[in-house]
Amino acid sequence: MEKYDVRATFFVVGRLAEKHPAVIKRMHKEGHVVGNHTYNHALLTKLSVEQFQSQIAKTQIIVKNAIGYTPRLIRPPYGEILESQLLWASKNNYVIVNWNVDSKDWKQLSQEQVTDNILSHAASGSIVLQHSGGGPRQNLSGTVAALPTIIESLQSRGYKLVTLPELLNVSKQL
Repeated sequence: MEKYDVRATFFVVGRLAEKHPAVIKRMHKEGHVVGNHTYNHALLTKLSVEQFQSQIAKTQIIVKNAIGYTPRLIRPPYGEILESQLLWASKNNYVIVNWNVDSKDWKQLSQEQVTDNILSHAASGSIVLQHSGGGPRQNLSGTVAALPTIIESLQSRGYKLVTLPELLNVSKQL
């Protein structure tokens, strides 16, 4: 990404950020935006508002301790969130973000499949879902290998790749 002067928004899982603070610090140092992806990648539709708040709060503290700001953006795992949780988030000035282009890299797809899933659906204003980390045995090498082709192709089409705060015109922090 640095080669192409591209910045991204990384939604981090709190327990992994807690375990690997240097990775979060590197994201921030390289100019990427860090968002909240809950503490342990919980399915939010199975949680009460209080449990949801705890998932967000724990991650906020971890991220703030690592990079100095409290993220405003939240991406619900699996894209699922209850209306009550959405209302709480809105009331507390958070922005809930989902995607409209799924690379499906979480299925451990090849470079070619990830590339095709993105390039055949990307358009102006698209929010692309990709993963930079997964479960202990999850292989995301296809998504990493696909990045240069995806970036070059989108840039050659005239697209500017931006962070979510830039796209949505919102602050990255509370």
